[in-house]
Amino acid sequence: MRIVVVGGAGLMGRIALRHLVEGRQVDEIVIADLNRQAGEQLISEIGSDRLSIATVDATDETALAAVLRGADACLNASVYYFNLPIMRACLAARTHYLDLGGLFHTTRKQLELDAAFKEAGITAVLGMGSAPGVTNLQARLACDRLETVEYIRIYDGIHNPHINPDDPLTWGYSIQTILDEVSKNPIVFRDGDWQEVAPLSELEHYAYREPLGYVANHHSLHSEVATLPISFRDKGVQEVFFKINFFGYPEAMLRKIAFLCELGFAATEPIEMRGGRVAPRDALLAVLAQRPAPAPKQPAGYKDMVAEVKGTRDGQPMIVRVDVESWARPEWKASGGNVLTGVAPSIVAQWLASGAIEMRGVLPPEVAVPAIPFFEAAKQHGITTTISETAPL
Repeated sequence: MRIVVVGGAGLMGRIALRHLVEGRQVDEIVIADLNRQAGEQLISEIGSDRLSIATVDATDETALAAVLRGADACLNASVYYFNLPIMRACLAARTHYLDLGGLFHTTRKQLELDAAFKEAGITAVLGMGSAPGVTNLQARLACDRLETVEYIRIYDGIHNPHINPDDPLTWGYSIQTILDEVSKNPIVFRDGDWQEVAPLSELEHYAYREPLGYVANHHSLHSEVATLPISFRDKGVQEVFFKINFFGYPEAMLRKIAFLCELGFAATEPIEMRGGRVAPRDALLAVLAQRPAPAPKQPAGYKDMVAEVKGTRDGQPMIVRVDVESWARPEWKASGGNVLTGVAPSIVAQWLASGAIEMRGVLPPEVAVPAIPFFEAAKQHGITTTISETAPL
């Protein structure tokens, strides 16, 4: 079995690599990344002779297809901007594909490749990280217990005891994605249709499991809202949203990022400046790159993701809540959230590569991935799933 991890030297890719290596089912794991130095350093750290590196630009579809040819699956751990060219490279190489999400709008564009993937006889699973990904499967578990569905509400709770408001800005995944999540209007599915709301809007306190507890959450642009209303429309779903507790930052720190976005520093269109043209975001990223790296800390952080689904069973109203919890793994240098985001795509990439997933085309996790076997596999890595049911008065 041969799996190519595009962006394998990045923050999320390296966690998936560690899981792939530990499992020992994969004979060859290729890190496809432009940053050869980071890839070589990672291979040295992990110390497995099953790892190799291919220096390739994810936007060079011909070169990437050459790397993918003969592989059993492609795990795309890069930023979502590259999802479409990587999918086209997989089509050329006839290689199964999965990614970590398309931030709603890119996910919709990816779904348009469904017929092409079916014709090629291959599968693409869209958004198979923690959120989206595991959250979609939580929704599947809950919806399968109900005959009708009124709403699907996703809550993403992150607890990081090492961050305080006075710390320098840091980020646990792509800063590009964080800037997009803070600056772009979230989409909610409400009254049976998709609607835009303001970034960080509709604050709601929600009770997660301890040690996180009762904290504030806000809307964020996410891919679950693109697919769950379609996957469960036969059950009558009228509302779907995704909320998160300030991405695990203290609220004051997240507001600093939001302030920069409000000033226009997240914009990607170049502006005239000193005789040249510079995108404000590029300038911001260049400034952030000059900041001294914070002192390394022991990986910490706990994640509790919740899918709360209201519907009916036997004609009676019922709320089904599915919690998935994950804790840090210091030996992987990974927080609880990063563990979940890396382990989930590794599990599904191996299922794609082995032929365990037989559906073809471009599919969301809640359609392509069997939920119960997935959570059983995740449990082997300390990721726990709890289902509770309540009958509202």
